[in-house]
Amino acid sequence: MNATASAIGVEPRLEPEDRLRADLYALFARLLVAPADAELLRLIGTSPLLDHAVPDSPFVIAWARLGAASRVMDPAASADEFDALFGGIGHSEISLFASHYVGGGAPGAGTGFLVDLRADLAQRGFGRKTGENLPEDHIAAILETMRLMIESGETVSEQRAFFDAFVASWTTACCTAIAHARLANFYRSVAESLREFLAVEGQSFEIG
Repeated sequence: MNATASAIGVEPRLEPEDRLRADLYALFARLLVAPADAELLRLIGTSPLLDHAVPDSPFVIAWARLGAASRVMDPAASADEFDALFGGIGHSEISLFASHYVGGGAPGAGTGFLVDLRADLAQRGFGRKTGENLPEDHIAAILETMRLMIESGETVSEQRAFFDAFVASWTTACCTAIAHARLANFYRSVAESLREFLAVEGQSFEIG
């Protein structure tokens, strides 16, 4: 995804909390677009990212589990698991596309969601990178959009509107499907961490 603000060189200064939010959206987008390589596993396993958070919150607990899983995960095994869950020819074990989870008669009937999403992205001045063929309703693309919105300085109300319409409506179901998949191991921890992070985001938007 590209943002018009980024294209013209606007780089708003982010508060530490928003920098952390943007980084977490970017991290989860990366984890769900391609297998975790050795460097990414190392970074997650050694990250002090949440040192100052509430220690017994569900997200911090899930993050600790993801860190522990990252420290023992072999990159080749990560690639095999990613392909088993999300790859393959034809029907994958788990869909990472919003249109699978929303719309009348779901799964697979969320065509109105994709139309609305594309219209919203166009209105915000967001679009695919040149040469990028990832559909807009892939979970990684939607998480990356949230990162762009934070980094380009969109207001909390604008972020919440996108979150409510295009994130909260289906990502819990997607994360639950991953966590319950019989082949999930490392990606169970990824899904649980993402689910708890998005729950924190939803609660923060309600309070704000």
